[in-house]
Amino acid sequence: MSHREKIEHHEQKSEKSLQKEAKMASKKKGGTFRKAAKYFLLILIIGLIFFFISGYYFLNTTAGLKQAINLTNRYTNYHIESYEINGTLLGTATLKGFSITGENLDFRSQEIQLGWRPAQLFSQKLQIDSIALKDSQLTLFPRTEDDVEKDLSDYTPFDLTDTDLPITLNLEKIVVENFVFQAPGAGGKDNTKPIPPIFVIRRMEAGIDYTGQTGSIRHFTLDSPEMEASVSGEIKTKGNYPLNLHLVVDYHHDTYGKEMLMMDITGELKNKINLIVKGKGLSDFVIDTQVQSLLSYPQFTGKVLLDKLDTSHLGLPDSKTTANIEFSGKYGQSLIMDSRGSISHDSPKTDKIKLDIVAKMDENNVDLSQLTLYLLTAKQQIDATGHFNPKTQEINFKLSSPEISWPQQQILPKQWLAKTLRMTVQGKLDDYKITAVSDVDTQFAGNLPVTVTALGSQQKLRDINANVLVNEQPIQLTGEFAWQPILDYQFALNAASVEPFRQFPGIKKLNLVAQGKDTDYQAKGGLSIYSETLPSSDIRLDTKGNFSRLDKTSLTIKTLGGEVAVNASGGLSPLNVVADLTAKNIQPHQFYPDIKGNISGKIHTTAKQDEQNQQPLIATANIQSLTGKLQGSPVVGRGMVTYNDENQRITIDDLFLELAKNKLIANGKMEISPTSKDNYLSAKLNGRNLQSLFPQLRGTVIADIIAKGGLSKPDIQATIDANNLVYQDYKVKSLNTTATIDFARDKLQVKTFAKQLTVQKENINTVKLDIDGKLSQHRINVVVETPETAEIPTLSLNAKGGLSNGMSKWQGVLQKLNLKSKYAGQWQTPKSSKLSLSSEEIITEKICLQQKNAGICANAKLIKQTGNIDVGINNLKTSTFAKLLPKNIQIDTTVDGDARIYLNNGKADIKGQLAAKGGKLSVYTSNGGMVSKIERLSSKIAMKNNRLESITEAKLEKLGRLNIKAVVPNVANNKIEGDVEIANDSLAFLEELAPQISQVKGNLTGNMQFVGDPAKNLYLSGKITLQKTRFNIPQYGSEIRDLTLDIFAKEGNLIGFNGGARAGKGKLVINGSLNPAKRTGEIDIKGKNFQLTNSQKLKI
Repeated sequence: MSHREKIEHHEQKSEKSLQKEAKMASKKKGGTFRKAAKYFLLILIIGLIFFFISGYYFLNTTAGLKQAINLTNRYTNYHIESYEINGTLLGTATLKGFSITGENLDFRSQEIQLGWRPAQLFSQKLQIDSIALKDSQLTLFPRTEDDVEKDLSDYTPFDLTDTDLPITLNLEKIVVENFVFQAPGAGGKDNTKPIPPIFVIRRMEAGIDYTGQTGSIRHFTLDSPEMEASVSGEIKTKGNYPLNLHLVVDYHHDTYGKEMLMMDITGELKNKINLIVKGKGLSDFVIDTQVQSLLSYPQFTGKVLLDKLDTSHLGLPDSKTTANIEFSGKYGQSLIMDSRGSISHDSPKTDKIKLDIVAKMDENNVDLSQLTLYLLTAKQQIDATGHFNPKTQEINFKLSSPEISWPQQQILPKQWLAKTLRMTVQGKLDDYKITAVSDVDTQFAGNLPVTVTALGSQQKLRDINANVLVNEQPIQLTGEFAWQPILDYQFALNAASVEPFRQFPGIKKLNLVAQGKDTDYQAKGGLSIYSETLPSSDIRLDTKGNFSRLDKTSLTIKTLGGEVAVNASGGLSPLNVVADLTAKNIQPHQFYPDIKGNISGKIHTTAKQDEQNQQPLIATANIQSLTGKLQGSPVVGRGMVTYNDENQRITIDDLFLELAKNKLIANGKMEISPTSKDNYLSAKLNGRNLQSLFPQLRGTVIADIIAKGGLSKPDIQATIDANNLVYQDYKVKSLNTTATIDFARDKLQVKTFAKQLTVQKENINTVKLDIDGKLSQHRINVVVETPETAEIPTLSLNAKGGLSNGMSKWQGVLQKLNLKSKYAGQWQTPKSSKLSLSSEEIITEKICLQQKNAGICANAKLIKQTGNIDVGINNLKTSTFAKLLPKNIQIDTTVDGDARIYLNNGKADIKGQLAAKGGKLSVYTSNGGMVSKIERLSSKIAMKNNRLESITEAKLEKLGRLNIKAVVPNVANNKIEGDVEIANDSLAFLEELAPQISQVKGNLTGNMQFVGDPAKNLYLSGKITLQKTRFNIPQYGSEIRDLTLDIFAKEGNLIGFNGGARAGKGKLVINGSLNPAKRTGEIDIKGKNFQLTNSQKLKI
C-alpha cells in the first residue's frame, strides 16, 4: 500500500470516525428534547385538568360559587353575602338573602335568580333566559365634597370606537319585583332615623337584543305606585353611534291628577342628539333640547314651552298658566348655563301675574341678574337680583318694590299697601342675615313702618325680630324657626301699649307666646283692647295640641261686665271636636246705654268625620240655654242646627230666639238634592219692637220666608211688611214686598210697593218695583213719584233681560227711562240700549237722555273696575237749568262738552271739557240791569293719580276777563289750591246795574292764590286792586274821586282790604278783614270832611 493510499485510507477512517461521533452526539441531543416535551405536556395536561376541575368547581358546583363570592370579598372593596346559594353559574343559580355593601351603597335582595344557556356560546350566541330580582332595596349614601370635586377635576373627554361583539346577545327577560330605592341625604350611614323611599318599583320587565352592531330594546315596562313606563328603541355601535329611543310614562297622583310624558331621543351619540319631551294632562308642555359633542365637550341649547297647567286641584279652577324659557350651556371641567324666559299666570283669585327671569350658572357662581314679578292687575312689580357661590357657599340676594297692594283683585278695596319694600339676604348658606323694611299703608291703621331681621342657616332661622309701629308705638315679634332635622319653633308677640288710631283699637299688655316641636304645638297669652267703637275687653288664649289632636283650646273674653268663653278639645284626624261657647252676665248698657239688661247662655257644638272609614262630616250647634232680660223683657233661646256632609243637608230643629219682644222662629230641612221629599224650611221674623235693640231705628218689620226644593235649586217664597220705619233722615210709612224665586222652574217674581218716603228731608210719594218672568228672561218696571216741588226727580224705568253666569250677571236692554225734574224739566231716552251688569262687569251701549235738540249720552265698559266711561253733552240749553241760578242772574247760551273717565282698579283718571257757544249773561238789580255778550266761556277738567285740576276761562263783553285755576292735590283730602285772575279795563257796566251813578271810570285787576281746606283754614296770597276809579251820584250831587281798594291776603287765612276815596275837600279811609271759612269779619271806616252831597250839583 503506497503512502498516498495509506494517507487516503487514514482520511477515510477519520471521516467515518467523525461521522460516527456526530451520529452519537445527535442521538444524545434528541433524547433530551423528548424528555423536555414530555415534561411540558405532562404539566399542560395537569394544568388543564386543574383548570377544568377548578372551572367545573367554580362554575358548575354550588360550593365553587360560594368560594367565588369569598374571593371577591377578599380582593375588592365590596362585601358580598348570601345566606342560601343554590345552583351553578353554568346553569341556573339562585341566591337568597343576597347583599352587597360598599362605601357608597348598600344593596339587599331577598332572592336573585340567573338562568342562561352556556352551550349556545359554541354557536356564537349568548342566550340569557332570565334575570330575576325579588324584594330588593338599594340605598345610596351621599358622596363627600372632596369626591365630587375630584371627579370634576378628573373629567376628560372620551371617544367610542366601532364595537362588534363576536357573539349575538339575547337577554330574554329581566324581571324586578318590589324594588325600593332610597337615599338618606345629609344624615349619612349613621342616621338612625327611618329612611323614606325615593322611588318604588312594583314590577319591571325588559328584553334586550344585540346583533350585528345593533342593540335594541325589545320591550321594557315599569310599574310603580305613581307611574307606569315603557321604552323602545335601538342604538348602533359603529360610526357616530346613531340612536332612536322612545319613552312613554303615565304618572298619576291622588291629589294632583294624571300626567303623560312622551320622550323621543334621536340623532348620533358622538355628534348631535335631539331630545323632545312632551307632557299632557296635569300640564301640557314641550321641552326641546339639542346636545352636541356629548362624549367630548358637551354643548346644549333648548327651550321649555308650557301651554297649560291644571290648577283645579289647588283651588284655582279658572286659572291659566303658561311659560316660555330658553336655556343654553356647555360642560367641560364644570357646567356653564344661561337661561332666560317668562312665566305667566292668570287667575280670578290672584289676577294676572308675570315672572321674567334671566340667570347664569358657572363653576363659581349662580347669578340671578334679573327676576321681575309683574303684578299686572295693580300695575305693580317686584324686582330681585342675586348670586350664589357653590364653592364658598356665599349668597347675596336683594328684593325691592316701590309699591305692593293687597288684595290684588280689582273688585276689592286695597286693605294693605306696602311702599318702598326692600329685602336683602347676605352671608353664607349656613350663616346668612335677612333684612326687610317697608312702610305699609292700611285702611284701618294708617301708615305702619315695618322692619324684619333674622339670622339663618340651612336648618333654621334664629334671632327673628319683626317690629311694626302703629301710631308710632311698637308691636314686636321675636323668635326662631327650625325645619331640620325636625320642625321646632318659638315666637313671642309683645306690645306694652298702643293708643287707638283710626279703626285700630287701643292695646294694652299684649303678650302671646307660641312654640312647637315636630307635630306638637302650644300657645298662650292675651291682651286688652279699647276704643270708642268697641267695648273694652280683656282677651286670653290658651291652646295645646298636635297635628292629629286638639288637647285643649281656651279663649276667654271679659267684656261688658261679664265673660264669654270658648273651650274646645278633641281629635283632628279623624275629626272629633267638641266645643262649648258660654256667656255669663253680658250687660250691653255698659257700652250701649240705651240697651238695658243682661244676657247669659251656652251653645254646644260638635264636629265629627272619619275619612278613612268614609264617614261624612257631621257638625251640630245646640243652644242649650239663653237667659236674661233685655229692655225689661225676658231673653229666650233654644234650638239646634245640624249639617251632614254626606247628603249636604242642613237641619234646623225648633230654633226660637226672643230678644226684647222681637222673635225669630225657624224649622225644617234642606239638602242639595232637589228631589228630596223632606226639603222644607221656614223662617219667621216678628220685629215689633226694633227700637229696643236699635235705638236709632223705629218701626216694625214682619217677614215670612219659605224654602222648598233643594239647596242646589231652591224654591224661595218671601213676604216682608214694614211700617213706620225711621232711621236718622230716612223714613218709610209703609213697605210691602212679595218675592218668588224658583230655580228649578226658572221663575222670578218680585213686587215691592212703598209710600210716603223721606230721603234726607226730601219727600217721595211712592216707589213701585215689579219684576216678572223667568230668571233667564224677565221684565223690570220701576216707578218713583215725587211732589212737584221735590229736589228728587220723578222717574220711570222699563227694562228686559235675564240672569246668567251662575246668577252672577244680568244682561238685557234698557227699554225706557223718563226723568222729570223741577230744575231740568223732562228728559227721556230716545231708544233702547243694551246693558250687562255684574259684580265684576258693567257694560252699556250708548244711553242718551234727550230734551228737544239737547242730549246727554254715556256709555261704559268696565271689567273688574277697569275700563272707560264716555260722557257727551250736545246743544244743552242753560235756560233748562235756570231755576238753579239766583233770580237776578240769567245765562242764555248753548253748551257742548265731553268727558272720558279711565278707571284702573277703581282709580279714576278724567279728561273733560265744556264750551259755551255765544250767548249772553244778564244781571238784574232792583234799579237796573245789564246784558253782556259771552265772547268766550270754557272749562277744562283733568284728574290723574287722584290729582284734580280745573281751568275756567271767561271773557265777557262788559265784565272783561276772568280766569280761575283750581287744583286738588289729592281728592281723598279736602285740601285745595287755586289761582284767580281778574282783568277788567272798564267799570262802565256799573251804570247799567245802578242807574243812580254816572260817568264811571276805573278798572279792577289782580291775581290771588289760595290753598288749604275751605271748611277749616284757607290760606291766601296775592292782591286784587280797584284803582283810579271815579263816579258821580247826580241825585245827591256827589262826586267820588280817586276811589281805590286793595283786596289781599292777611295772616294766611283772612282776606284783608283797605282803600279810600276823596269827595269835595275831604277823605274817607276804609280797612278791615273777612274770614271766608267762618263768614265773619270786621270793617273800620274813618272820614274827615268827606262831602256826601253837594246841593249846588244836585239833580232831581
